[in-house]
Amino acid sequence: YKEFAPPARATLNVPALQALIRLRAEIPAPLARRLDEATAWPVAVVHRDGRATGFLMRQAPAAFHPEITLPRGRVRLLAQVQLLLNGERYLSARGLSVDDRFRLELLHDVARTIELLHGFGVVVGDLSPNNLLFSREHRPRCFFLDCDAMRLGGDSVLEQAETADWEAPAGDQQIATPATDSYKFALLCARLFAGDQTVRLAPPAQRAGPALRRLVVRGLSADPAQRPEMAE
Repeated sequence: YKEFAPPARATLNVPALQALIRLRAEIPAPLARRLDEATAWPVAVVHRDGRATGFLMRQAPAAFHPEITLPRGRVRLLAQVQLLLNGERYLSARGLSVDDRFRLELLHDVARTIELLHGFGVVVGDLSPNNLLFSREHRPRCFFLDCDAMRLGGDSVLEQAETADWEAPAGDQQIATPATDSYKFALLCARLFAGDQTVRLAPPAQRAGPALRRLVVRGLSADPAQRPEMAE
């Protein structure tokens, strides 16, 4: 259950939240299962004293709560992608065995999931490593949190916001469009291969081959029309 704080509750767009919930019920069953596998999608509005206060969503599955080594010992944590945006020394100390095949397969699953969302008319908007999880079981998989922040058909549950250091270029007319998703995905590609949380250049992606590097260069373009779609 996610409960909105009172300041946010005052500006809550309940019809937009209800539209997100209806979407899952209206799409074909195989696509709904894929949505469930990859997102904590809203499934019901919660009311208190006649006012909407929050919503119910699926919990992140156990595969997205791995054991990680911290100075105090092994603990289970949400596997936020921000953990992966660090150097090899940090990853080794955390007990996270990550190679470039893992990086590519995780990025493939993220791109595939965003492509699925775009097909429904959904824009992620605040695409950042804070609201994206990873799994290392079987093949790498992603899981999106904060789906209430996504935009459906141009409508938002709350005012759109962006995570610091993951902002869209100043020239973009809006901060939640397929083009801004493409830009932030290109940032994720570069930062995942760089092991760095702030880099904004494409060269680190060269390690994955020239084809991916070219896509990242286009994705980081200041011109939204130059950015590749998720299918690419």
